[in-house]
Amino acid sequence: RMTDIAAVARVSRTTAYRILGSVDRAATSLLQREIERLLSEVIRGLDSATDAPDVLSVCARALERVEQHPLFRKVRTDEPGIIGEALVLQTAPIIDTITSALAPSFRKLADDGVLAVDDHENVIDRLVRLGITCVLSPPRGGYQSLLGDILRGNAG
Repeated sequence: RMTDIAAVARVSRTTAYRILGSVDRAATSLLQREIERLLSEVIRGLDSATDAPDVLSVCARALERVEQHPLFRKVRTDEPGIIGEALVLQTAPIIDTITSALAPSFRKLADDGVLAVDDHENVIDRLVRLGITCVLSPPRGGYQSLLGDILRGNAG
């Protein structure tokens, strides 16, 4: 609600509407900001990875961070319809944004022999799609376990 956004920003509801335009636009802006922050963190982690388990840990931490994000938790619990609409309208652009941002890091990991990956963009696309599913319905054994099973070919 715009009233909640205004209260957090410590501005009037009118000012919040004037600056943000709508709750949907505010949510989209916030989502973009959080994706950019998360991508920076993931890229730093991937750039310092020295082996496949390091890459797996970076990916698992990113998924945990999304799942634990206070806004995501609130929306998932109190406003699940927003997530449904966002999935329909924004999943493809989000996947494209993340794939483009992570491709250089994955290419470097492959060039350095850390990962045996030929089609970087396809691998990233699959990881992002899996990640979206996981944060909406977290795996029972945790992200590290799920991703490790997939890497070992034991996804069942």
